[in-house]
Amino acid sequence: MAKNKINYRKKYFVTVITSILLITILIFLSSCSSSGSESNAYIEQQHKTGFQGLEISLEDNRPPDGVLSGRNYDMSIRLVNKGAFDISDGKLSILGFDERYVGIYHAVDVNFPTDSNFLRGNEIMGFDGDQTMLSFDLFINELEEGKETEHQSYFVTASYNYYAELSETICINPGAGDISYDVHGSGCSDADSYLRIKGQGSPISVTEVEAIPSSGSEIELRITFENGGNGEAEKLTLVKANLGHESLNCEFRKGEGNSIEFDSDYDQEVELVCRKIVESSVAYPTTLFLEFTYDYTTFLEKRLTIEN
Repeated sequence: MAKNKINYRKKYFVTVITSILLITILIFLSSCSSSGSESNAYIEQQHKTGFQGLEISLEDNRPPDGVLSGRNYDMSIRLVNKGAFDISDGKLSILGFDERYVGIYHAVDVNFPTDSNFLRGNEIMGFDGDQTMLSFDLFINELEEGKETEHQSYFVTASYNYYAELSETICINPGAGDISYDVHGSGCSDADSYLRIKGQGSPISVTEVEAIPSSGSEIELRITFENGGNGEAEKLTLVKANLGHESLNCEFRKGEGNSIEFDSDYDQEVELVCRKIVESSVAYPTTLFLEFTYDYTTFLEKRLTIEN
């Protein structure tokens, strides 16, 4: 009888220890899964930040900064998509050479990419996206008699269409500043109704969003787009705007509905205004989602010295 009690206690002890171990393992696996999801969300958030886009560079010594008259040289141009989104349609031009000194052919409105359908954007934080190379032949003419040196300034321009998107959580408070509206327990406050954003991995990016009550139960979203890249912005078009699962009615100030032209001399920021009737009487957090496309041109200025 005593022996049976001992065996029973041993079995009970083993069962308890096993249950504790199983529970500990389950908690650890759940924690890893949650941590992994949070880590992936963080990487995604960091990946789509900044104002990067297409970058132009010349391969080292192709051509050299100093060349000799009467000779031919290779020009190799590297295009790297450092932004977070893909480029599918671009045109490159080499401009500024005086034909008396430098001959270059088929160098205007050259389509890229040439070896694939698109240049993919960077998919991992800290890494560049796809790149492509374009090559041209430079024909350096003889200098006039008595002339020893000629300096030529030229530009490499790349124009392309870019797509970008924004997804951010914002607080919608239909009664901001009105004590008759309940903000307690809603999970957000008036401070969460204003967002300052560090770009979307795109030269033109949304940098500010503010949600304010307009009239009655209407909410107005004021959204600032900024050209934070090193090139010139052209036409910007809003493709889609959703608040939660519902679409927004939006238009650009000083624009034409959902499109606007950037003035390269003055406007490096434009404002989009969106409106929505809100039925809720309490503040609540929700997702603002925007899709937009635009035309963009980036430049590389170089100098070539020709010697006899």
